[in-house]
Amino acid sequence: MSGDNELLDQALVPIIKRADDLRKTREVEVDNKISPRKKRGLSSRRLIEKGQLSLFESEKEGRFTSYPLTPGGETPTIFTRVPIFTPVKRGGIPKDKIDQDGAYVFETGHGTGRKFGAQLSIFDEDTLIALLGLRQLQLKGRPAQLPVAVQDPIQVWSENQEDSNVHVLFTTISEIQRFLKKGNDGKSRKARQESLKRLASVNLEFTKISDKVNSVIRSQTFTTKIVDVLHETMEDDSVLYVQFPPVMVHWLQRSYTYQDLNVRNAIRGDVGKAIYRFLASQKRINIGLEKLQGITGSTLPKRRFNEELRKTINSLEKLGWCRAVIEGNGRTQPQKLVGRRLSKLEANICNEIDSLGEVVFFYLMQHEDLFERVEDLHSKLAGNTAEGTFNKSLDQTLAVMKKHGVCQYILSGDTGRFNLSFEKTNKS
Repeated sequence: MSGDNELLDQALVPIIKRADDLRKTREVEVDNKISPRKKRGLSSRRLIEKGQLSLFESEKEGRFTSYPLTPGGETPTIFTRVPIFTPVKRGGIPKDKIDQDGAYVFETGHGTGRKFGAQLSIFDEDTLIALLGLRQLQLKGRPAQLPVAVQDPIQVWSENQEDSNVHVLFTTISEIQRFLKKGNDGKSRKARQESLKRLASVNLEFTKISDKVNSVIRSQTFTTKIVDVLHETMEDDSVLYVQFPPVMVHWLQRSYTYQDLNVRNAIRGDVGKAIYRFLASQKRINIGLEKLQGITGSTLPKRRFNEELRKTINSLEKLGWCRAVIEGNGRTQPQKLVGRRLSKLEANICNEIDSLGEVVFFYLMQHEDLFERVEDLHSKLAGNTAEGTFNKSLDQTLAVMKKHGVCQYILSGDTGRFNLSFEKTNKS
């Protein structure tokens, strides 16, 4: 009997072990339902806190000093005037734009440029805008002692050999998606992660580029990255350490343009977003259509590009962002886009007057004060319009301008011989 009991005990051992393993597995499943854990045992928040603590410890060791940042929607102005982010399908860059080194070649207002690395799209520009908007700290220290060591052309050619400045942030793919007001499903996060990799792969080279106000560097040629990105992949998200190099920081502090994400998102199509990007850097709009297409990087046929331009301007005008028209016929007269950006006050006034009134409004806004015959104004601004129609629009426009505190005016004289005395009271 004892032998039989021993055999039974031996047979029960694996059964008991499987039961015990099953019990432990179920306990873990229940625990995870109550307090789910990430793949690596740490939540994204904990990983970010760990990274921030690492920065704090490095600063205590004297490797660099840090300063808080409050981003205001800045992007480097030069990025609005060169086709680094193109509205072209991946692999669709014309071969004549690629040189023997495999670099994408473009012209700048001050020389030439080349982009090495992945082709960057409007989607990738959205990613950059989010990273810029999420910046947290400026670090200042020796190039080799920063969290990601940098090559700093500004520091190299500086007479004072000052420390280098970089901007940094800790974030997640999900936070980038929320900033851009985009979906946060697995497919969307994966696409954004691939976009980050493309951004980090790119190097920009500029030759003989300078700024009449603030020279970037004293060298004839320099190279910079757009951004450095370090990933910590999680089960359903990625924690990122992002560092903007010194040249990017220089541009963000000295020569930047504000892109309104709400306006950008309201524009349909990548070509339209590329057009808006350039116009955002302009107060007065006056540019040939051929040059504008080159700046955007669009490869559309001329007619299609012009159609996209008209759609974009129509959208921007409905938003009260600008007023612009295409002048010229494209044959005897080159076509160009002419207009102006609108302030909030200007947009409010334009919403209350007709199109003829807008012509009057923008003419009057060019003057601090004015004394002119209404008959001469009519001839100068709307000679093909009936006198009564013009006078009605003029009266309405002046009344609206006065209501908004823009001007004081007097219309004096007899019927058919009115004179306008105009003085701008809002000098902004």
